[in-house]
Amino acid sequence: MKKIQKVTWEDLSKLCEKVALEFYSNISGYPVVNSIVTISSGGLVPARLIAENLQNPKIYVYGVRSYDRDGKRCMPVIYQTPDNFFNGQRVLIVDDIADSGETLSLIKDKVLEQNPDRLHTLTIHYKPRSRIKPDFFAEQIDNNVWIQYPYEIK
Repeated sequence: MKKIQKVTWEDLSKLCEKVALEFYSNISGYPVVNSIVTISSGGLVPARLIAENLQNPKIYVYGVRSYDRDGKRCMPVIYQTPDNFFNGQRVLIVDDIADSGETLSLIKDKVLEQNPDRLHTLTIHYKPRSRIKPDFFAEQIDNNVWIQYPYEIK
């Protein structure tokens, strides 16, 4: 049985600030990041909050579906790509959670195809079962926990 963990707006703000500051203090050079790539729809709000802590780099969005019409997990499908190339840029991929890791891994591979100067991944939550461990995350949670973010209507 899955345990539900509700994240409030205040919690989310603090978690985003925490992980953004960790990222900022561990990355050298200026700018630390030119572009944030986020994954719609879960990564949109965290990307905006994190951008504020990183001198507001540009945010680009990949639209990805990971659930079918019945709400069951499926292989991620990209339905929207940004009109930008990341060649030579310092890129940070931001998402809300690394759960299975399928979506984060897919987008990381897509961005790597564009030869960024540096590429890092960052999520608010990370589950150990994820096929990819983000370079930075605010909290590790148990695999059986379902996170309910404040921007999700339930």
